[in-house]
Amino acid sequence: MGLLKPRQPRPPRRPRAGVALAAALVLAAPPVRAQTAPRPFVRIEAGTLNPDDPFYATLAFGAAAGLPTRAGPLLLRVVRQSRDRNQGQDLSNARTFVLLDWEPPIRIRTIQSGEAFLRAGAGWLFRSPFKSSPVVDLGAGLRYLLLPRLFVVGSLVDQLAFLPSQTFAPVCSGSVCTQLSYHGELQHNIGLLIDLELHP
Repeated sequence: MGLLKPRQPRPPRRPRAGVALAAALVLAAPPVRAQTAPRPFVRIEAGTLNPDDPFYATLAFGAAAGLPTRAGPLLLRVVRQSRDRNQGQDLSNARTFVLLDWEPPIRIRTIQSGEAFLRAGAGWLFRSPFKSSPVVDLGAGLRYLLLPRLFVVGSLVDQLAFLPSQTFAPVCSGSVCTQLSYHGELQHNIGLLIDLELHP
């Protein structure tokens, strides 16, 4: 009988080129950063908001809180319209607009350093001692970067108030009684507002 020859161990297999390349790409790839949630911002605004007559200036000021979205920021705005008795009994006291607005951006080639946007929203007008009324807010504006995290925003707006009819209780002095009555109307509140927008 012949002697059995011992089996020689096979040399270890070399890793395939594809596996080595994949490992190199994984090690060289930069770490994936987690997407950060959009951060809210605040605005302070001032300007004019003129009822009915766009050429008669009525001062207004307000504040807003906003949240960026892919389709444009959403804002909760509070605007205070100053008292002006020259504009009639409706402005015998200051009035307050509370609005929820959306500002979708629009592209205009002639604007290089800013962002143009439209504004659409709705809300409510508080005007004591008169009845409150619903409001539709329409406008357009421009937004410019002033400093890091600080923008200046200019907008031309028309806040349409649907004023309801109202009749007050009669007021009597002796034998003479007076009763005030107001008819409902659609009132334009046209204005130019300048905002400072801060991103904390």
